[in-house]
Amino acid sequence: MQFSQDQSRAEATARMGYRTAGFRRRDTGQAGRSPFGVGAPAGRSSRTTAAPSLPLRMLLNTDGSVTRLLEASFGARVAVETQTNTVVDGRLRRSAVLRLASDGRPLLRASSEIALECLPASARQALLTGERPIGTVLREARLETRRELTPYNSDTATAEDAAELGVVQGSPVFERTYRIVSRGRRLATITERFPASLFEAAQTWPDP
Repeated sequence: MQFSQDQSRAEATARMGYRTAGFRRRDTGQAGRSPFGVGAPAGRSSRTTAAPSLPLRMLLNTDGSVTRLLEASFGARVAVETQTNTVVDGRLRRSAVLRLASDGRPLLRASSEIALECLPASARQALLTGERPIGTVLREARLETRRELTPYNSDTATAEDAAELGVVQGSPVFERTYRIVSRGRRLATITERFPASLFEAAQTWPDP
């Protein structure tokens, strides 16, 4: 009886090992897989071979608040440095850099186009001031919204990226675009560019 139980355990372990090994093979090098590495969905750009780190993949794929994720990751408040904030045909066009408020470290570049006519007066005024994240303004206005994401892309840093994000021109960056929709109407279209090295300089992580 003991021999039979040991043999059953060995067979179960062998089957488990086979399934695990098969999973690993499917995630490394199968035709059609993304060049970004294990777990990265197909359909991503292949302009660079850099793979986003796990926390960066979370930022690139979240349909929630990027500002809150950054604040939780770095244990510091995130501030908006608005570069341009102009209204054209009833739409606010903004470019900005998000930075850590504690030391000014740049985290991402963002450009957006916002349909002001779809927003309550308080939200319009807050956005025209240009000092607060868009998601924060919409949340405080108690608007029911959802984010519609498109697949992120890899790219290389432009001169503007280098100047505003403090990276070397030509180094890897990742870009994503998403729409903020409320009651079937598009409130905003936002494009964000993250340096691939965003989390590499983090020496310590905040306590949970």
